[in-house]
Amino acid sequence: MSTYNSLNAKNILRRLKTELNLSTDTQLADLLGKVPSTLSTWKKRNSLDYELVLALCEKYGMNYSWIFHGVPTEELGRVNTIIDKKSIDGIAPRLNEPLNDYDAEFSQVEYYPQAYASAGHGLIAEEKAPLYLSFRKYFINNTLNSSAKDLVVLRVKGDSMEPEIMSDDDILVDRSRNKPRFGPAYLIRLDDVLHCKLIQTFGEERWRIMSKNPSYESFDINPKTDPIEIIGEVVWWGRKSKYL
Repeated sequence: MSTYNSLNAKNILRRLKTELNLSTDTQLADLLGKVPSTLSTWKKRNSLDYELVLALCEKYGMNYSWIFHGVPTEELGRVNTIIDKKSIDGIAPRLNEPLNDYDAEFSQVEYYPQAYASAGHGLIAEEKAPLYLSFRKYFINNTLNSSAKDLVVLRVKGDSMEPEIMSDDDILVDRSRNKPRFGPAYLIRLDDVLHCKLIQTFGEERWRIMSKNPSYESFDINPKTDPIEIIGEVVWWGRKSKYL
């Protein structure tokens, strides 16, 4: 086993669990082919089987810079920390080399921070040129089971989807998922107004548009005659700290 004690084993294992959507050391140990006590020992000694961790990174397409050194996503286009698999015993970060595989690791998703989806009484979407957010391709393909070309991010205004989706949350919408089913939230267009709502179907001519917040009443529409368009299913959302 090769070790390099200036790297923080606890942080490496934590980032591995985050990237692989694992909640326990036991799950990670299973993927590494180890018993959970081995991971406990690694943390105590601040040492790792780097060949094994590198093989796991390669298998699941994880970026070495982030897993080993915590180089943040916004820095990946400018900075790269190289892990040389052929000389593990001499691992050393080099922060002056461009990340040549950025496009292979990340996808750009259109982001409309001023095009609001109403989770309340209604807002007209303000169409402007998009910004772009970077998402790891592994997350898009394996966690969301989506394709980057089908995704769009915009902001929610209003409290009708609370406590699940809050006002000012950014929602990631998969436009390929435009067939309603009860459970997930959808981005829909009604009378040229974008809404974030739940949809319950009662046959082909009756849909119920619902909110999470019980203060808002549900209402029925006929999708064959009423002006409704399902833009897509909300597959992820994020929010800033309430203290900002």
